[in-house]
Amino acid sequence: MLNREQLQELAHFKLLVRKYTGVSIRIDALIHQPEYQQQMFDLAEEQEDEELLLLSLMLRDRLGLLDELAEPERLPLPNTSGSALSTDSASDFSSQADQEESRRLIPRSRSTSKPPEERYIMSLR
Repeated sequence: MLNREQLQELAHFKLLVRKYTGVSIRIDALIHQPEYQQQMFDLAEEQEDEELLLLSLMLRDRLGLLDELAEPERLPLPNTSGSALSTDSASDFSSQADQEESRRLIPRSRSTSKPPEERYIMSLR
């Protein structure tokens, strides 16, 4: 069951989409049908309204649709000192890169074994 905040977000999204596009979203289909979700979120994100765009992205995230973000490719830094790195300094660089990677705000992948509507409901509890 959805809580009050979740219901308010869905209602606000529905009203904003109707205001900017004239399309009335079906909330039940938005929660349960992946094809419909994609169509409605794409439609919302084509509009020139920052609030609607942000709400669309928030709802996509809650439904688990933003989990497919590609992880950035790691490239080694050029050696600017002119000398080769020793084994110890290379491992220091590797551990520093790992620490920096863990500090970045990258969404953790969620389990995709459950349908989007169950992930949405569970993520909002």
